[in-house]
Amino acid sequence: MTLRRRDTLKLAGAAVAASTVGTAGCLDAVGFGDDGYDRWLAARDEGVAFAYADVAEIDDLEEDVSPDGGGTDPDDPLLAIPRGGAVLVGLAANVALAGTGLDALVSLDDDEADDAYDSTVEGLLVTGAIVLEGQFDVEEVDELLGTADGLFERRYERTDELGDYDLYRPADDGLGDGAVVVSDEVVVQVFDDDPEAVVEEALDAAAGDAERAADAFDGFGWALETAGEGQLVVGAFGEDPETEGEVAPGSEDAPDPDEAIEGVDGADGFVCSLSADAEARETVAEFAGIFSGLDDGTEADLEAVLGASATETSVEIEDGRVTATATWRDEGTE
Repeated sequence: MTLRRRDTLKLAGAAVAASTVGTAGCLDAVGFGDDGYDRWLAARDEGVAFAYADVAEIDDLEEDVSPDGGGTDPDDPLLAIPRGGAVLVGLAANVALAGTGLDALVSLDDDEADDAYDSTVEGLLVTGAIVLEGQFDVEEVDELLGTADGLFERRYERTDELGDYDLYRPADDGLGDGAVVVSDEVVVQVFDDDPEAVVEEALDAAAGDAERAADAFDGFGWALETAGEGQLVVGAFGEDPETEGEVAPGSEDAPDPDEAIEGVDGADGFVCSLSADAEARETVAEFAGIFSGLDDGTEADLEAVLGASATETSVEIEDGRVTATATWRDEGTE
């Protein structure tokens, strides 16, 4: 897996404020573990890629809370990788969900969605499907799906059931094919040539009836457990068959999109998370990567670049597994 800056568009446009580490909220982020977002990550032969946002926390992000007065290095992998996830989350919330009208339920930068609707979105996962977790008024969601009439929107109608979920399909012909399933705790949206198959794959993985990426790919479960909790989490393992290249997010504003993110371009897979505390004016990144055939030179490169811009950094390497923790503190005056 080569982490290239071009690949941020594969996991991406509005980048939320977390991409500049100008973040707020609480370090006790949720979403991973028992009944967490990782249960939706189905195993595919070619690999997996995802970005997850704790919407309840990202909703309160403030751009003016920036470690060290904004003096962080955007090429630091522990900032560049989450930036790719931020782009993906922003595109999912502002573009992909807009096709069904469900973007109205997701607010990444204000309280408009919270005030206007009874349904609340707590977590947003982007992978083979877009998964919204929270508390949903199914009648409200039905109305949004059935009345979407914007320029790029399509109306969806309830056509069947999939287990405990209501299945919606497009009410008329249009570009591409899609499916949405709805329950009072989860909404899953898919655009694909065979959308019902992708939906069923995600539902089976979540229910434990199909193999999950954490179990299928060597070391990926460890990476999720090590670095998978945060307000913003990005991960990948394996290759992207659509591009005949490797999967991985990077910095969308780097001058050379083909330039690999220095130091971590040889990872087989990784998980990287970002969380922040506005009161403490502190941002923390966690990284866990799986590498094959590390030599002394590569290890030295990793130690040099991971968290290079942070106030405090810790890097550990053992048996091809790399962990890093970086903390940025804004020690300036307000």
